[in-house]
Amino acid sequence: MSRGFTPRRVQDLEPRIRELTRQHLAAALDGGGELDFIADFAGRLPMDVVSEMIGVPPADRAELRRLADLVMHREDGVYDLPPESLDAVFSLVAYYGDLVADRKVNRGDDLISALLEAELDGDRLTDDELVGFLFLMVIAGNETTTKLLGNAWYWGWRFPDERAKPFADRDRGRTGSRRRCATTPRASSSPAPPASTSTSTAGPSTRATGSCC
Repeated sequence: MSRGFTPRRVQDLEPRIRELTRQHLAAALDGGGELDFIADFAGRLPMDVVSEMIGVPPADRAELRRLADLVMHREDGVYDLPPESLDAVFSLVAYYGDLVADRKVNRGDDLISALLEAELDGDRLTDDELVGFLFLMVIAGNETTTKLLGNAWYWGWRFPDERAKPFADRDRGRTGSRRRCATTPRASSSPAPPASTSTSTAGPSTRATGSCC
């Protein structure tokens, strides 16, 4: 799998990730002065970035995000996979199976196409291996990044002096992201709890209430 995640591919995605980030923030901040950071931003951006990487058409991304959320959602006290989550699993697997089949015929500049070309000792990934990898990216990568963003927001609100440092030094921001990955809870079988945040657009400061972790 590492042959699909080359440093150049990851670096080339940065401008598009910035564009998606600004789009989601702009839409959220246009919502009348209130922002639910998880529902309006952190729960949306990671799935769209994953979809961008693997070549999912923009028109399909909202539905895939809904299905991914259904896979992870559990009501309080429910630990088994509920029927609606199981249906979402099958829908995602079927969708990615069709996407892999299409990329075998129509290559693109995306991760699926790169993985179809990847070869190790003469072996290539099977369709089932590719679909399994895509499913893992959607479930594990999506929820983990949502929680990372939520925790970064929460702790930035708690410690404004620390929050200011990555804005002044981009390299510090990258180091801080890795540190938050190591010090905040990892993804579990349940989704990140919703965060309720109120924002004021009257000035540069942002006021947050509630907890996102």
